[in-house]
Amino acid sequence: MFSVPSIEPSPVPYIHMGKFELERLVDRFFILVHVKNPILDRDVVKQYCCEYLKQGPEFDLQSCLILLICALASVAPDFLPSGALGPAHRQSRSQSTGEDLTMGRTYFMAAEQRLGMAMTQHNSLAVQCLCLAGIYHMYRVNPMAGRTMFHSAGYVMQVLASTGSNNPDESSRMGSSLYWACFKSERELFAEIPIAIPAIGRPSQIDSFPLPPRERFMTWGGSNDSWAQAEQDSWYFFLSEIAMRRIMDKVAEHVGNFFAKIDSCDPVSMQTVLAEYAPVALELERQAIAWREHLPPSIRFPDPPTPAGTEWILYTRQPFFRTVELIYRPFLFACVHGLDSEPLTCEFANKGLRTGLQMPSGWYEDVRAVVRTLRYWEPAVSFLRSYIDVILALDDYFSGGDLKCTGSLAQDLQHGL
Repeated sequence: MFSVPSIEPSPVPYIHMGKFELERLVDRFFILVHVKNPILDRDVVKQYCCEYLKQGPEFDLQSCLILLICALASVAPDFLPSGALGPAHRQSRSQSTGEDLTMGRTYFMAAEQRLGMAMTQHNSLAVQCLCLAGIYHMYRVNPMAGRTMFHSAGYVMQVLASTGSNNPDESSRMGSSLYWACFKSERELFAEIPIAIPAIGRPSQIDSFPLPPRERFMTWGGSNDSWAQAEQDSWYFFLSEIAMRRIMDKVAEHVGNFFAKIDSCDPVSMQTVLAEYAPVALELERQAIAWREHLPPSIRFPDPPTPAGTEWILYTRQPFFRTVELIYRPFLFACVHGLDSEPLTCEFANKGLRTGLQMPSGWYEDVRAVVRTLRYWEPAVSFLRSYIDVILALDDYFSGGDLKCTGSLAQDLQHGL
C-alpha cells in the first residue's frame, strides 16, 4: 500500500541562518509541532540555539536537533479551522499555510548527515532526534520511514532503561515524556502497519503518565502567559492521547478476539459469541465516554461533532469516534451478513453505524481541503494519486444522496479546486 519515495543522491547545500531566522523557526516549531509532541525543553533548545549561532552547524546531535527543528518548522502547516476553508479559499496550500517544503528538505538532509550518531549514542538527545525525524517523515507522508525512526527511538529508550546510564526514566519529567512519545507513536503506526513488534512494551507503572511541565518559558515571539497556557494545554493533549491509545488497544484486542472466535457460516456460533461480547462492548464504550467527559475545556469536543475550532479538538475527537465505531463493528458485521437479528444486536449495529455517519456541518468543504492537500503533496508522494481517485469515485457514487455529495470534486480539481 505504501511506497518508499526514491532518494536521489544530491549535495547538501551549506546552510546559513541568522539569529532572526533561527528564532522564527524555533518559535514556529514550538507553536505548531511541539504542542502536539512535548518532548523538548525550551530552555535547553534556547541554549543549543546560542551555541549553533556561535559555532555554526557542527557534526553532533545538538546541531542535528536544531536542524530537525528547522525542518519541521518549515513543513508544518498552520491549522485552518473549517470556517476558513470556504469556497473562496483558492490559494495554493503552501501560500495559505506558510509551508516551505524545499527549505524543510534542505534542513532535513543536513540533519540526516548527523542522524546516524543517534543510533550509537544512547542518551536522551539521541531519542529526541530520532523522534523528531520520525515526525518529519510523517509530515512528509512516509509512514514506513517514520516507523523506522520511532522504532529506533524506542530501542534506545530500552537500552537506557536496561543500563541505567544517562537514563531518562519514567519518573523524570522529560524522561516520562520521551517514554510515552515513543510508546504512543510506534503503537499508532503498529495498529495500521503491523510488521514489527514495538520496541517498547507495556508501561511498568500504571500511574507513570507524563509529569506536568515546569515553568521554563522562553520569551521569543510572545508573552510568558501565552507560552505557559500553550504548554499546559499541550500536556493535557498529550495525556489524552496516551489514555485514548490504551483504550484503543484494548478495543482492538477484544474485537480481534471476537473475529478470531466466530464462524461466519454458523449463526448459532455468532449469537453465542455476540452474547459474550455485548457486556464487554458496553464497558469499553463506558470507558471511552468517561475519557471524553473528563477532557479539559481546551481540548473538549461536543457529541455530535461540530466544526473543530482548534487543532487539539480535531485530533482529540478523531480517535474517540473511531473507537466507538470499532466497538460496535461486530454487531454491524452480524446484521450485514444476516447472522443475527436479535433486537439488541440491531440496536448496537445502528449505534455503530450512526457513529460512523455523524458528520459536522461544513464537512464537504473539508473534503475539498483534503483533496487540495493530497494534490499538493502528490509530486513528492506518488501513491497519493490513488487516494485522490478513491475520494473522487466516492463523491461521484454518492452524489445526490443523503450525504450531500455534489459529485463536482473531479470537475473542481480540473479547474484548480
